[in-house]
Amino acid sequence: MSVADTVARLARVGADPRGGVTRVAWSPELFDAYRLVGDELRTLGLDVETDAAGNLVARWESGEGAAVVVGSHLDTVPNGGTLDGALDGASALHAVRRLKDEGYEPGRPIWVVAFMDAGGNTESAGDPPRIALGVLMRP
Repeated sequence: MSVADTVARLARVGADPRGGVTRVAWSPELFDAYRLVGDELRTLGLDVETDAAGNLVARWESGEGAAVVVGSHLDTVPNGGTLDGALDGASALHAVRRLKDEGYEPGRPIWVVAFMDAGGNTESAGDPPRIALGVLMRP
């Protein structure tokens, strides 16, 4: 499976018959996308959870030190394009898959993250990605 295949699968989650994709924050469609990506990451051996702030976090605990955090978001603006909220997450998933397939063992943890409400399309307070990074990046 390629990055394009994963993006196409995600495009079906929240697809609007009038065009575009809608997976706004806290919606059932967004959590369906979390399940799709989370299941793939679990098959790679990562520990996957949705944290208290609603972020999808998959941890490849390896090595020492602070984690390298990759990803972005899986939510979209209403009627967003197929790459909105999909390309970064799919790319992070496939990067980890490639590393695992090649037997790479990282010298520090790698976390794949999809931030909740990255676009600020709901009434969430503050800037969720920056808030989450403050929590994730603490030593």
